[in-house]
Amino acid sequence: DDRAGIASGVNNAVARMAQLFAIAVLGLLAANAFNAALDVELVKLAMPEHLVAALAEERIKMGAMTAPDGFPVEYVAPLESAVAQSFRNAFGTVAWAASGLCVVASALGAWSLKRPS
Repeated sequence: DDRAGIASGVNNAVARMAQLFAIAVLGLLAANAFNAALDVELVKLAMPEHLVAALAEERIKMGAMTAPDGFPVEYVAPLESAVAQSFRNAFGTVAWAASGLCVVASALGAWSLKRPS
């Protein structure tokens, strides 16, 4: 049947678009969760504002974030710990979001099954 080929193509296209959308949305969620958690951690460290500002360009690296050159030595280890904690927080947030999406997808799949008359 020629409709089966069309349906398969549409299904593949929709699946690819969903993957791209999920990567973009979950990436944005991860970045926001990481930055929010890092802000909290930096406040706990009582890090001076000029040092926090010096970290702005490093934030995009998330878990691979390092102290920039010239960063005071006494803040390097606490910063590494704060980055690790923030990354764990971001990973957990994304994991919960992904599991929630799985539950929603399962519910939609069950709902879409044809029921016998």
